[in-house]
Amino acid sequence: MSIFKFVFHLIILSVITGCQSDPERSQGKKIRVEWELIGNYNSDQQGATAQFSLYNESKFALNGSNWVLFFNMAPRNILPAGNTTLADVMHINGDWYKLVPRNDFSLQPGEMQELSYNFAGCYKKESDAPSGLYMVFYDDEGQETSIIPITRFTVHPFLREEQVNCSENHGNPLPFARIRYKKYEALNKPETRGPLHLVPSPQHIETKNNSFHLD
Repeated sequence: MSIFKFVFHLIILSVITGCQSDPERSQGKKIRVEWELIGNYNSDQQGATAQFSLYNESKFALNGSNWVLFFNMAPRNILPAGNTTLADVMHINGDWYKLVPRNDFSLQPGEMQELSYNFAGCYKKESDAPSGLYMVFYDDEGQETSIIPITRFTVHPFLREEQVNCSENHGNPLPFARIRYKKYEALNKPETRGPLHLVPSPQHIETKNNSFHLD
C-alpha cells in the first residue's frame, strides 16, 4: 500500500511540474533569432564583426539573468567587448559557445535587440555560422527551469565583398553570373565537329569509300 501511495504521489508531482513548465516552454519557442556576418574587415573595429538579432515574440521579458543562449559555430577567438554591448559571446569548449546577457540587458515582449561581437580571423562560408541554438531559462534563484531549442533561426546570406573575403586586398571577386560572363566572354567559339564515327574515339581513324555489313 505504501508503494502505491509513493507511486501515486510521484505521478501527481510529475503532472504538476509538467503543467508549470508548459507555459514557459510554449512562450520560449516564440523567441526568434537571426545572425549576420557584418564583415571580415572593418576600419572602425578590430577583427571580424558578427551580430545576433533577438526578437521577443513571447509574453515574458528577457533580462540580464533569466536566460543564456547556447550554440555551435566554427571556432574563432572571441575578442574582448567594450562597455556598450549588452551581451557577451563566450567560448566554452571546442565549437561550443554561449551568449550571456549583461546585468542591464532588457528585452520586453514585442521588442528586438541587436547584439554584435568581434572575433579574430574571418568567415567565408555560411556553414561557419552558428547552428544548433538552444536557450536555457533560469529562475530568480539562478536555477535552471527549462531548455528550449531555437527553431526559428535565420542566417543572413553572404553576399557582400567583406563577407566572402578576409581582407580588402584579397583580389578574388564574388562568383556572380556577371563576373563569370565577363571572365569567359573573350573565349573563341570552339570548332564545330561532326558526329564521331566510333565511341569511344580511337587514336587514329581513316575514312574510305568501301563498306561492309555487320549482322
